[in-house]
Amino acid sequence: MPSESQRPSRENRVRVRALFDFAAALDRYIPCKEAGLDFRRGDIIHIVSQDDPYWWQARHEGDKQMRAGLIPSRMLQEKRIAYERAHSANNNSDQQENEDFDRQEIVTYEEVARLMPYPAVPRPIVLIGPPGVGRNELKRRLIALDPDKFRTTIPYTSRLPKPGEADGVDYHFLDRQQMERDIDDGLFVEFGEYKGNLYGTAN
Repeated sequence: MPSESQRPSRENRVRVRALFDFAAALDRYIPCKEAGLDFRRGDIIHIVSQDDPYWWQARHEGDKQMRAGLIPSRMLQEKRIAYERAHSANNNSDQQENEDFDRQEIVTYEEVARLMPYPAVPRPIVLIGPPGVGRNELKRRLIALDPDKFRTTIPYTSRLPKPGEADGVDYHFLDRQQMERDIDDGLFVEFGEYKGNLYGTAN
């Protein structure tokens, strides 16, 4: 483990999301249990060094502590999982099921990138799901929770306003020819047609 004074001047910029739980105290192969870094599935981990093929040096993303801990490398963890699968297959009589299980992809870490916030550039959040799952309710709650951080887009449409609808509040109303020109010019993130009218979200 690097000491405070001997830390490398340039660290890896690799960050991963853990896809399994790890407790150093329960790992029988870790070189030093006290030097291990515990994590849970879903934690974001900053990899400080990948010099050792079996044990990486890492710390939790955002952790102010400068000292890194040991975590199993991707290769080591994949070998462990493959061994466990093979051992499980030998104890199971259903050969077809074992073969299907062995073909499953082994996932241990998912590489992620840190996105720096830019106050002048909003970051989109897309809520996707079938009708009735509560997308509109979730959107309403997010906006109510922090209206300075969360806002909703105002879609564009080529249809005529309905009674009570205001331009720029419910929709941006454009004639079809103008909207088609804007679509051709690449001004829309997404668009589609419903019951003869165009709908879309502008850049």
